[in-house]
Amino acid sequence: MHRDCRTCRWPSFHAGPAARRRAICRCHAGTHSGWPHRTRTRRLRILDEGGRTHTFGTVAEDHANCSVGSITHGFRTLEEVGDKADVGALVGAGWVAPEMFPDIPVVQERYRYVTYGPLRDAATVPDVVFLRINAKQAMTISDAFPVLRMEGKPQCHIIAIAKEQQEPAISVGCMLSRVRTGMPNTEMTCAIPGARLAEAVQQIKTTAVIDGTVANYASEDSRRFER
Repeated sequence: MHRDCRTCRWPSFHAGPAARRRAICRCHAGTHSGWPHRTRTRRLRILDEGGRTHTFGTVAEDHANCSVGSITHGFRTLEEVGDKADVGALVGAGWVAPEMFPDIPVVQERYRYVTYGPLRDAATVPDVVFLRINAKQAMTISDAFPVLRMEGKPQCHIIAIAKEQQEPAISVGCMLSRVRTGMPNTEMTCAIPGARLAEAVQQIKTTAVIDGTVANYASEDSRRFER
């Protein structure tokens, strides 16, 4: 999956055919414009000398190290990657069965590139806002969206869910992504449709206030057990 900004942990996904379209995350980041340099986008993370994340673009080849990710992002079809070594290894290990592939959500349109970047630098509304969250944050988001989808492997398919189905989704992650990206055991991911970002922020704020009220009550109530 994608390496994101470890300052704010709010990366994003923005696909589009127009070269001027950008993506989104939230942090102290600068921007990176123009066509991406291949050698700098292989790891899907670009930092300046101050350690800040830049906006950057990726093409299909930049995602080619993960055939599953290439499928979910709409860069490749199953027929195109079915003979790849990583697909064979995953199927051979029993991690995924061939019959499961047709049911994996994918980005429907084959874009020329995908752009990632800080939410604060966004010039337009992104297709998807992609978050790395902990269990407590997942709890808050789940309360904010009672019908929130909780997904498993592959982790990256929640991007397609958010983009194509316009539904927020949380993934508990997958071993393939966790190892490849160094994602901590304490983290999960969440994808929110860009068109629903304002709605999500408002609902999360409301939920956080309610949770704060409950937390204060629970803290006060717990004192009776301290005797």
